[in-house]
Amino acid sequence: MITAPWGTGKSYYIQNKLIPFLEGETNKKCIVISLYPIKEISEICKSLLIEIKFNKLKKIKPRWFPTGQLIAKSLFHGVSTYHGIDFGLSEKDYANLFNSLDLSNTILFFEDVERSKLPPSELLGFVNNLTELDGVKVILVANEYEINNGGTDDENYARIKEKTIYDTLSFDITNAEVIGSILKTYSSSCLAPLLESNPGLGRDILAIMNEPTIHSYNLRSLRYALQKSEELFKKFNEPMDSEYLKCTFLSIVAFVLRKKADDNTHWLTDSKSPADLGTAMYPLPRYCYDYIVYSDYNSESALASHAAYLQQRDYEQTVSEVNTHLKTIYNYWIVSEKTLVESIIYMLDFLKSSEEFPHSECLRLANYLIGIKHCGICSKEIDLCKAELTRRLKCFEQISQPYCYSGLELSDPGALEEWRSFNKSLKEATATINDPFNVFDYTVRGIRLLRHNVEEQHPMNSHRFVRSMDVRRFVELLKICSSKDIEELRDIFIHVYSAGNIMSYFIEDQENLQALREELEKLQKWDGFDKIQKLQISFFIQNISEYLESLGCNSETSYSDSN
Repeated sequence: MITAPWGTGKSYYIQNKLIPFLEGETNKKCIVISLYPIKEISEICKSLLIEIKFNKLKKIKPRWFPTGQLIAKSLFHGVSTYHGIDFGLSEKDYANLFNSLDLSNTILFFEDVERSKLPPSELLGFVNNLTELDGVKVILVANEYEINNGGTDDENYARIKEKTIYDTLSFDITNAEVIGSILKTYSSSCLAPLLESNPGLGRDILAIMNEPTIHSYNLRSLRYALQKSEELFKKFNEPMDSEYLKCTFLSIVAFVLRKKADDNTHWLTDSKSPADLGTAMYPLPRYCYDYIVYSDYNSESALASHAAYLQQRDYEQTVSEVNTHLKTIYNYWIVSEKTLVESIIYMLDFLKSSEEFPHSECLRLANYLIGIKHCGICSKEIDLCKAELTRRLKCFEQISQPYCYSGLELSDPGALEEWRSFNKSLKEATATINDPFNVFDYTVRGIRLLRHNVEEQHPMNSHRFVRSMDVRRFVELLKICSSKDIEELRDIFIHVYSAGNIMSYFIEDQENLQALREELEKLQKWDGFDKIQKLQISFFIQNISEYLESLGCNSETSYSDSN
């Protein structure tokens, strides 16, 4: 018996490796019969008869011998008891046929043993008769774990197996040889350039199979991934970068392996799904997902993915050089002044010409540059770098946590004061950018964008929400809002101020909250509202009073009283 899990390449190995080897070394003929979905022994016999009589396998050329030689008695018995099949032969013809058939120089492969509907005892009894009575060589090919009901019938199965099966070999993929053989079948397809330029592709595939979150060696899935990749690559209207094609192919392999093991492989978000459905190294492009799952190909999406890949690769190459100079700056006390000056000038040129420098690194770089400046080195260039860092930070649409531990303690009083001033300016820039009301257009349509901005970038990070709100414009907006619109605005406020310790975050919102409550109290009496809208306004007033109380203000204190 040869055993291995489903899809690991047993059949491929037998057809392309083992059978040619056996026929070459032993001069025996090999016949392969699938037992799926056979229910009776007679069906096995029928399949054997058809394989031999009609020569379906081109490599098999059965030899017929005169009566008197070794005959397949078990085979004859099985077919003679099979009812309802007419081969156009009389009973006498059947007897003559099987009496003249010699299988002594034949090896029978019975595949898909676990998929057969026959009880193991009946199947193995038949095999025992073939081997002991007829002298036939038989190799069973199976997923043995499935034969004995996933290990629940070990004792009964082991007892039957011991009497019948001489030896059991586990088919195990320990290297990329089988994978390489499968890849070779596509050597004349549109995947040929990919295969030729990546001789280690088999090892890359095996590495993906070995990933802890995948851990699948299903070669049927690999063949399916190759098929889908070939279809996709044929659809590309423009030449694609060879490294991009490799990454795309390997991401498809990873996704198909995941999908085979777990159908719950759905695209959830554009930021999370590519790596979750592919791998961190080979993220799955969206257009590949859509094509594999829905057979929907979007050429624009494919071209955009290719362009993004090239841009990211160029950036990573630039980052490598940038990191070299950053390392010099971050270790300035152990490098030569000449090397340090060169790195500062490089960073100034880079900051002027590129927008790719991460905002999370701005504060750290400024910290070190200020330290270097107060050593009397490159004062002018460092001031220009600081200006570029400030400009860059103000250009970001959303900043959550731009500040990181700098790693350098400044002892010079002048350097320390300059550092504090720069740090303060960055915080002010960040707070302004993160304030949702800075981009709110005070329209009903803009309410959804306001909610989106608040949910994406919680104002708690900037310690302000309504501080920059234009109370007058907000009240004018409420006058054209439906009850549902007012409810949605209230929900946004509830989302922001629902934390129990809002005094630690939104103390700067007190003044505008008091002003808003006073205006809402006036608006509640406005004749342009129906009773439901006025009810929503009363809810709003109650909410704001609760927020003010949490911020340490007397809920009855009005804005005018506070002045």
